[in-house]
Amino acid sequence: MRHALDGAARGARWRVRRPLAARRRVGGVAVTADDYTAFESLLADIQTAYGSGDLAKLRGLATPEMLGYFSEQLSGNASRGVENKVEAVKLEQGDLSEAWSEAGLDYATVAMRFSMIDVTRNIADGTDRRWQ
Repeated sequence: MRHALDGAARGARWRVRRPLAARRRVGGVAVTADDYTAFESLLADIQTAYGSGDLAKLRGLATPEMLGYFSEQLSGNASRGVENKVEAVKLEQGDLSEAWSEAGLDYATVAMRFSMIDVTRNIADGTDRRWQ
């Protein structure tokens, strides 16, 4: 099963597209609590990979569009001599936007509101700035 993240920017409301184990009905497709748990796990995996600067891991988790954004942000961080560390990622709310079936698989787009602790650290002197 392939999970992918698609969205405009890191930290915004993201949309997750993934084949469903499905049940909450929208357009003939349904989403269950297990699906939302999988969305939260994907979100945490992506944030962990981003915080580690692991583009190879992100490549397997995010859509090509999001991978491009992540790559640009990580490159910008490296140029400024900073790194991001992310922890305590929590899905606060997931809203099913659309759902459809394609080639025998069910897919869903979910808008996600989440919280996390995001620390940007200056690599040279170790000072940090926290975002919550």
